[in-house]
Amino acid sequence: MVLNKIFDLLSLTQTSVGRYVFIVLLSLLSAVIFLLIFKKTSNQKKIKYHKNKIFGYVLQIPLYKDRFGVLFSSIGQILKHNALYVLHTLASLIFIIIPLIFIMVQINNRCGYAPLAQGQDFLIQVTLNDTADQATLEGVSCELSPGIVLETPALRVEDEKQVFWRARVVDGSPENTSSIRIQLEGHSPVIEKYLATAYNQQRFSPEKKQPSFWNRIFYNAEGYLPADTPVTEISTEYARAGYPFLFWQVDAIILFFILTLIFGFALKGVFRVNL
Repeated sequence: MVLNKIFDLLSLTQTSVGRYVFIVLLSLLSAVIFLLIFKKTSNQKKIKYHKNKIFGYVLQIPLYKDRFGVLFSSIGQILKHNALYVLHTLASLIFIIIPLIFIMVQINNRCGYAPLAQGQDFLIQVTLNDTADQATLEGVSCELSPGIVLETPALRVEDEKQVFWRARVVDGSPENTSSIRIQLEGHSPVIEKYLATAYNQQRFSPEKKQPSFWNRIFYNAEGYLPADTPVTEISTEYARAGYPFLFWQVDAIILFFILTLIFGFALKGVFRVNL
């Protein structure tokens, strides 16, 4: 995917610090892009007009707090101008949502998950298409790279067309490139999915799926499964990664939103944007 290669250029190191810096840089860049989009696609004069009206009527409330007619009129005007303000911003938000989705996917692919730790147990799930029969399900086998071991035999669920294994990381050295290799009896080649056991991969995701419109948008971190195989998905378990913000550990997507809002409000005067 072209976007993956573009965002690869913004990635620094594959450490936790490098991922944090990536989120900060992308938040700053996103804030600038969203401000420019908002400025170009919104009626700035109308937004400023309605904001001033709201502010004026809010100031009017304590001045006429004993005159209920004026008080209720002010509240009504605040609601009216607030609705008109929101209406003028909605069109711009629609234009912002499209790039926002692609940016969020990239952040999730690169910073959303923590690699598997040494000694950690995890689940491997293989899903076949609806046409797969019991023989095809029985012919699914799993091989893991050195440093990862299977702890249970395959659990095959015919009704769901799924096969499960439990595995464990016994050697999570950064120099190891770990993977899951799925073989179907009578089919070739072997289907492979990357398995993150260290911060040595720019992009990784719990799921690897066959290409489709939605999968190309949301599940593109590691490429796609071959379209001519009965296997529609290989998935595993990763914990969500946490990043420090003030006194909390927050999710990568939440950190991105917080920083983008902070940068947006800090830079709105520079770009002369009414929000």
